[in-house]
Amino acid sequence: MHNDRDAIEVNFLDRDKVLAAKVTNAIVQAIDSINQQLTFENRGKIIDLYKGRKEFLEREYIAAHDSLLAGRRRYGIYGMENESRYLGRAIIETETKLRQAEGEGNSSKAAGYRKALRGLTQADGGNYLNLENYVKGTDRMATVYARFSDIQSRLIGARNAYETAKLAISGKISSIYVVQKAFPATKKTKPVRWMIVVSSVVVTLALSIIFITLLELYRGNLSVGRPGTEPQY
Repeated sequence: MHNDRDAIEVNFLDRDKVLAAKVTNAIVQAIDSINQQLTFENRGKIIDLYKGRKEFLEREYIAAHDSLLAGRRRYGIYGMENESRYLGRAIIETETKLRQAEGEGNSSKAAGYRKALRGLTQADGGNYLNLENYVKGTDRMATVYARFSDIQSRLIGARNAYETAKLAISGKISSIYVVQKAFPATKKTKPVRWMIVVSSVVVTLALSIIFITLLELYRGNLSVGRPGTEPQY
């Protein structure tokens, strides 16, 4: 029944109060089991959504990581702090030596420094780390690295969410909040006490009326049959 506290109350009446309590608790468990079966499919769909998001981010993470590696190999940028400093210092030193060699008129040494400077500044100069590739790749690698970091953080969050949802939803979750378990009754529910009281009062009143009526009739009969009395006209 639906009680005044906006809850569903389950009662079971039986001559055996212990059996009545067990049956009541079994009814509640049966209702809970049915509700769980009805929501099991929805819980599975929720877990699949978390799993699908995690797997999607894992694929994106692998793709972004591959792009990052390809860009590093292409432009020779590996994120080392001293890359730009080393490249700038090498270019300045090589160019200074080139000017000195040209000033001294040493053509062979100047040609060597000129070739070294070309390797430091141009992509086709033969140097793996060169100014042209470094400048070209800096902006591109910054974008790729930002995307990689974003996907990495999202992937960590998706994995945590999936594990948490799987742990929480896969377990047995009760759909019923039991305020109080059923226990054997301390007093009989039936027969109803107020009905016994009212019935007793009614029976007593009826018997009293019958008794008083009979008593009055008996007294009237005694008055009619008493000696020395005559009928009055």
